Amino acid sequence: MPSIEIHSPSDCFVVSLFVSDGQKVSVGDKLLQFDTDEEDRVLAKLTTTQLVNEVTARKYQLGGEQLNAQWQMAQQAVDLAAAAFKDASTAYDGMNYQGRLGTQSSIDVANSKLQADKAEIQLQISQTNLAKLKFSAKNYQDSAELVKQHIEAEKAAISSRRDRKLVTAPIAGEIVTEIYKGAFLKLGKLAMVIKA
Repeated sequence: MPSIEIHSPSDCFVVSLFVSDGQKVSVGDKLLQFDTDEEDRVLAKLTTTQLVNEVTARKYQLGGEQLNAQWQMAQQAVDLAAAAFKDASTAYDGMNYQGRLGTQSSIDVANSKLQADKAEIQLQISQTNLAKLKFSAKNYQDSAELVKQHIEAEKAAISSRRDRKLVTAPIAGEIVTEIYKGAFLKLGKLAMVIKA
């Protein structure tokens, strides 16, 4: 006659006992419930961490007024620097042409070249700042998504472990047990046997 042994999945208390010694059970009948305090604490902590992560990601993603203002200012800086560079380059081209004709001094041409170079450097700085801002936002969003996936996987694993602490009968048979509600069982300790 086959039998199935039910063992404690961890060091835990028996919080509910749905059967008694000698009772007949069918497949799927509830047998006992081990405490899930540890899993409940971990799930609560993960849920809190997930909420904080989602709020932070949403705030960063949406940008709020501050991030939108930073992006607008960075884009405006690029636009202004591009216009200044275009004007300075056009002025330099004109000065350089006049310098070759001899109608402008070499000092004026050099100053014009210097202004064009400064405008180009300012444009590059503005473009770099805008790129950094975009990269930071993208990098943060990617990180937030990875954290979200990790938390979801952890929650699924903990929930599965928690679900295993409600033990149901895998076969029909007669219960043999000496445990009682409130009993503390060490990991792997025999809780009951079902004799088919």
